[in-house]
Amino acid sequence: MLWKGAVLGIIYILILSIPKRNTIIPFLVILWGLLESGVAILQKMHWLESNHHAFDVTGTFGNPGPLGGLTAVSFTLTLAGIYKAVNLNQHILIKITYAMVGLTIAAGLTLSESRAAWLGVIVAVMWSMFQIQFFPHLIHKKKYVFLSVFIITSIILCGLYSIRPQSADGRLFIWYNTVRMIADYPLWGTGSGGWLANYMYYQADFFVNHPDSIYQMLADDVIYPYNEYLLVITEHGLAGWLFLFFFFYEICKNGTVVENKYLIPSLMVFLIFCFFSYPMHLFRLQVLFICLLASLERPCNCCVSLPTRIICIPLLLVSVLSFHLYRKSFSNGTSLYSYTCYNLELLEHYAEIDKENSLKFWKQYSQIYPNSKLYLEMGERWEEKKNSTKAEECYLTSSYMVPQFLDAKYKLFQIYCVRKDTLSAIKIGNQILKQKHKKVGTKTLRIKAEILDNLNRLNKNIDSIYSR
Repeated sequence: MLWKGAVLGIIYILILSIPKRNTIIPFLVILWGLLESGVAILQKMHWLESNHHAFDVTGTFGNPGPLGGLTAVSFTLTLAGIYKAVNLNQHILIKITYAMVGLTIAAGLTLSESRAAWLGVIVAVMWSMFQIQFFPHLIHKKKYVFLSVFIITSIILCGLYSIRPQSADGRLFIWYNTVRMIADYPLWGTGSGGWLANYMYYQADFFVNHPDSIYQMLADDVIYPYNEYLLVITEHGLAGWLFLFFFFYEICKNGTVVENKYLIPSLMVFLIFCFFSYPMHLFRLQVLFICLLASLERPCNCCVSLPTRIICIPLLLVSVLSFHLYRKSFSNGTSLYSYTCYNLELLEHYAEIDKENSLKFWKQYSQIYPNSKLYLEMGERWEEKKNSTKAEECYLTSSYMVPQFLDAKYKLFQIYCVRKDTLSAIKIGNQILKQKHKKVGTKTLRIKAEILDNLNRLNKNIDSIYSR
C-alpha cells in the first residue's frame, strides 16, 4: 500500500506540472487503450494466450472486466477526439486516424463483454449529446431531459441484465449482504479493510438462516463488493457519505470549465464503471483514475509550485524503500513477519515455507480475508494435529460460507463417520446427495458415490439394530 500510494501521489503531482495536460494525457490514455485492444484481438485470434482459463480475452489483465473499463474510457476519449477534429475542421488524416483507432478500441471493448463498461459509454455519450445541444428543442426542458435519460438508461439496464442474469443476480446478492453490513455500522463504518474482513461471515449467516436459498447456486468466495461506492460507505460510514458528496461536488464544479468538456465524459464512464466493478482495487486502473483527475482544469487555474514538486522526492523514497521491503520479505523466510503480517500474499507464502506454524499464518489470514477455502485449509491442519473438534468448527464455517463447495461437507461427513455419529453423518450425507450444482465434474460424482455407499451401510446397521 505504501509504495503504490506514493507512486500515485508522484503521478498526480507530475501531471499537474504538465502545461497541456488536458491534451497530452488523453492522447496517452487512447494509446494505452489501443495497445490493450490489440492484445485482446490477438487473444481472440488465438495468437496470444489469455491470462484466465475461463476467458479467451483478458488483455494484459487477469480477467476481461478491467479490460472493459480501460477500453471504455479510451473509446470515450476517442469519440471526443473525433468530435473535436470535426468541430475544429482539422485535417482529414487526423479524422481518419481517430476513426480507425476508435474502431479498434471498440473491438477491444466488445471482446471484453463488459456490460458495466458499455453502460458507462452509452450514458456518457447521451450526456455529451445534450451538452453539445444535439437536441436543441429539449435543452430548456430539463425535466423532459432527465425523464428521457432515466427511461433510456432503465431500458439499457434491463437489456444488459438479460444478457447474463446469473452474474447480475450474484452481484445483487453481494450488494444485499453489503447493505446489511452498512446497517450494522451506519455511523463509523467497519474501518479500513472491514468489508473484506467481515463480508464472508455475513454471507455465511445468510445461508444459515436461508438454507434453501436460490443464491446457493451463485455464491462463491468474494474478494470485491463490485461497487466502489458501497465499499467506501461500508468501511467509513458517515465520513464515507461526506467524502463521496464532496468528491462529486468537485467533479461537477470542474465540469463547468470549458477546457474539461472533452474529459468529463471519460471520467463519467469510469465512475459509472465503479458502480458495477472493482477498478480501484487494480493498480493500473488507479493510475488511470489519477491521470483523469489530474488532467482536469480547475476553475482557479492553480498550478503546481516548486515546493509542491519537491514533495515527490520523499514520496519516491517511501515508494522505493517499501517496495524493497516487500520484495525482500519473499526471500527472508518469516523474519519480517511483524512488518508484513497484513499482506495476504506474504501470509500465504509464509504458510507454505513454514508448515509447522502454518496455522498461525492462516489464523492471521482469516482476520484479514476469511473465506471458505481458507477454513477448509485450517480444518485440514487441525485434523493433522488430531483436533477433530477444531477441524469440525472450521469445516462448518467453510460449508456455510459457500454451500456449493462439497469439500467441507465431505470432510464433515468423514469426521462424523469416524466418531460414529450416525445421525449427523446421515443428515449431512443427504444434504450432499440432494444438492444441485451448476457444473457436475468427476470429483463431485466420486464424492456422491462414496457417500451413497456409506449411507447404505449406515442405514443397514441401523436396520439391524432395530430388528434385534
